[in-house]
Amino acid sequence: MLHAQETGKYFVGGSIGFEKSSANSKTNGVNYSNPNAIQIFTFNPVGGYKINKLIAAGLQLGYSSTINNTIDFIVDSVYIEGYKKYKSVSTSYGITIFIRYFSC
Repeated sequence: MLHAQETGKYFVGGSIGFEKSSANSKTNGVNYSNPNAIQIFTFNPVGGYKINKLIAAGLQLGYSSTINNTIDFIVDSVYIEGYKKYKSVSTSYGITIFIRYFSC
């Protein structure tokens, strides 16, 4: 059985994550591998305060960063003439204020 925290107590929590994926392709019979195609990092700390027996209030912060590595091949009708590498980075931030109700 879970019990709510006592009145006047602080609480903390959150999550952290990392994801990495690769990509493989075949162009004009040649296999190519992109081991770092997408990389995602997230960090979401949470903290709050138990106001009374039934109510808690708090704050959650959010951070996320995504790196996308792309390989674009320059191909004529038969041969691969070369390639270009592209890298895009996307970052986001967030803040959430919350109130929780604990039922008895």
